[in-house]
Amino acid sequence: MKIIIISIIIGLIYSYQKVLYNKFWDKGLRISVEFDREIVETGQKAGLNMVVTNEKKLPLPTLHVKYAVDRSLEFDNNENAVISDMHHRNDVFSIMGYQRIKRNLEFTANKRGVYDIIDVSLIVRELFMTKSFAKKLDTGNSIYVLPEKKNVNKIEAFFINACGEIAVNRSMQRDDLMFRGIRDYQAYDSIRTINWKQTARCGRPLVNEYEFTKDCDTKIMLNLDTHNMIKPDPLLEESISLCSSVSLMLLKRRTAVALLSNACDMFTKESIDVKSGGDIKHQKTIDKALARIDGTFGKDYFLASLKKELEAASTNTTYVVISPYYKENLLEILDKYVKKGIKVLMVVPYYDLHKFEKTRAYQLGWEVKYDEV
Repeated sequence: MKIIIISIIIGLIYSYQKVLYNKFWDKGLRISVEFDREIVETGQKAGLNMVVTNEKKLPLPTLHVKYAVDRSLEFDNNENAVISDMHHRNDVFSIMGYQRIKRNLEFTANKRGVYDIIDVSLIVRELFMTKSFAKKLDTGNSIYVLPEKKNVNKIEAFFINACGEIAVNRSMQRDDLMFRGIRDYQAYDSIRTINWKQTARCGRPLVNEYEFTKDCDTKIMLNLDTHNMIKPDPLLEESISLCSSVSLMLLKRRTAVALLSNACDMFTKESIDVKSGGDIKHQKTIDKALARIDGTFGKDYFLASLKKELEAASTNTTYVVISPYYKENLLEILDKYVKKGIKVLMVVPYYDLHKFEKTRAYQLGWEVKYDEV
């Protein structure tokens, strides 16, 4: 008899709670899954914030929040995660009535790009775990992973020396540079920057070093096409990182920077074109544009852009070309810039297993270790 009574009571409780969960399981239930910031540098840590709020008396003994992010976002804790083409997570909560639970999951952003939280869904089970309730949720915010910054002291010195030649060529009509000091001669230095007096005094080659003023303008031309097809992606990523690093270096020196590229913007599906800006905050605009790069319009598009730019190019602007492609058809166009009196600097990322032969004075090779990519 007791067993029958207990069975009836359990049956009534089961039926009653089933009705309650059918009707009220998602009432007052709010789920938030968002990145804790909009921007992070490649290699830095960020977080994913989760907030589960249950604004009713009915407890939710088992609640699953499922979602996916790009696998390049490497979480410190991979419990309840499956990593395939994406990083799929299944975070489990047990929440009482009128309770709020917050979690922050730290991750390292390992690759440049713009990443979303996708396929966000919710699964709740009732007290007896016999029935599940599911619901799709709105996706969270996006996070920009900005390009990795490189040490570009070598490029900086090369650029300053070139600007020194500009000042000489213009017969000092513009005060683009201020003398900053003297340092040892490097292989990429121009002979015209050698301080012969100090060289004779010290017994070793010394060169003058210059400081930019705010009147100096620069346009970075970024080409995302390679000289050959051996592992092209790392070279292209290196080019993007160099573009970001050179831009930051110039803006810190109060030099206005513009950017033009044959890279494709993942949102607009157009080529990257960032207008000139001289404030350090302009770096954020450039970096976000670089983070949005997803593909390229190809070599021919870049060559056409160079030709079009030449028509309106001013001798008051220095062009910094960053390109892992450096065949003659590109160099011949840059030669026309030089012939017109426009200063050009070309940075060429290349693998160490391929010897880079410098054929123009305006070229600077940038070696990338093949075994490290």
